[in-house]
Formats: sequence, C-alpha cells, structure tokens
Amino acid sequence: GGYINNTDNTDGTTGGGEVFGPSLKYWAVGELENIDFESEADVTDFLAKLDDKAGYGKQLDVPLLTSAQWKKAKKSGQKDYATQFSSYSQYLKAYATDAVDFYFS
Repeated sequence: GGYINNTDNTDGTTGGGEVFGPSLKYWAVGELENIDFESEADVTDFLAKLDDKAGYGKQLDVPLLTSAQWKKAKKSGQKDYATQFSSYSQYLKAYATDAVDFYFS
C-alpha cells in the first residue's frame, strides 16, 4: 500500500538526470506553504524529501531542536534564533524555510 509516484516530471530531474534548480525550488516553496509544521518529524521528513529530490544532502549547521529543547531554551531566556518565535510550530516553519533558502543559496 505505498503511493504511486506521479510520472509527470516533478522530481526535479530531466530524463538525463540533470537537476532543474527552479522547479525543485518551486516544489520546496510549495511544500513549505502546504505543511503544518507541528513536530520535529515534519521538518526532518520534509528535508529528507528535499534531499531525495535534490540528490545531495546540504544541511543547516544549526541543529533542529526538539519541542522539549525549544521550551527549555525559551524558558531559560536564551536570546537566539530558536527562541525568537512565539510557538514551536513557527520555529519549525522558519527552520524549514531557512533550510530551503540555504539549499538554493
């Protein structure tokens, strides 16, 4: 019961395996709009799909915080990237968005 991949060429490659940067970026940006980032897994799954489609693994240097780590950092009054968001899901969305920007920089 897996899902069947759409055969329209949406995997970011041509028949010869060349990567289309713009179409992959459009896909990624579209996914960012459509995913409700509620958990760490939502971000890691999204980034894994991006890796799959891109065929290379470019990771942000900043580790992705779990919900507990984020709450702890927020509570301790740390003033950093992770804690500037009012909710964990906002942080996750920002992290995923920054990862996409980093991919295509």
